[in-house]
Amino acid sequence: AAAHPEGTPVFNDFLYGGFLIYHTPRLRVYIDGRCELYGDEGLLGYGNLDGAAVTALAERYGFDIALLENDSHVNQAMRTLAGWEVWRQDGGAVLYRRINPGAGR
Repeated sequence: AAAHPEGTPVFNDFLYGGFLIYHTPRLRVYIDGRCELYGDEGLLGYGNLDGAAVTALAERYGFDIALLENDSHVNQAMRTLAGWEVWRQDGGAVLYRRINPGAGR
């Protein structure tokens, strides 16, 4: 908890938003199943994320951790990014952490 104080932003796939809200309410999720909060523009933006967009979001929102589905399009983009490493992984999800967080901010 000390490593991630209240309000720490986490980048996540749509599927994991509700899980994170329930299990880690101190973290601030990127997206979750409450579609009406994000509107068409937010949902379409999420659906079109690529590596450059993820990098821009990391800078804009300041997230240094990401929880993604192994098979998601966002994870495929994340695998191409420099400055991130796999922290933990299992059969369904991968948890990334940013190397040298805040260096570019």
